[in-house]
Amino acid sequence: MTEPLSRTTAAEELVYDLSRYVEYAESSGNPNAVSRMGATGLMGIMPNTGMTPGYQVSPISPRDLMNPEKNLRFGREYLGAMLDKYGNVDHALAAYNWGPGNVDKWISQGSRLSKLPQATKDYVDGWKDVGKHAVPKKWQSWEERN
Repeated sequence: MTEPLSRTTAAEELVYDLSRYVEYAESSGNPNAVSRMGATGLMGIMPNTGMTPGYQVSPISPRDLMNPEKNLRFGREYLGAMLDKYGNVDHALAAYNWGPGNVDKWISQGSRLSKLPQATKDYVDGWKDVGKHAVPKKWQSWEERN
């Protein structure tokens, strides 16, 4: 008989699955990606967020944003912190994309989906519509390729 997943293991698996989606959505697996807004590396980390993340997340220096291992570590830790804070995948992804301050304000104003910026709504819907299968099966994360 298989042991049921512990809460920690299930949470870690959720963070891993979400991080694969975030990596795909943010960079398509390119460790040198930089968005027009300045989100950097595999997990699309904004430099200011990396330096002062809060939520008991260890910072990442701007020079390490292009380091795939460090970028993934930070991105997963930050994503896990957003899941802990909100207890809700949609809100956690919105916070990862739009920032927790914006999401807190949005929640305080009734959290109507129509009030999310379209880019954030699309980001959340990318996961929500098809779950972890939002990442094409043929696509491999940077870790799987290296």
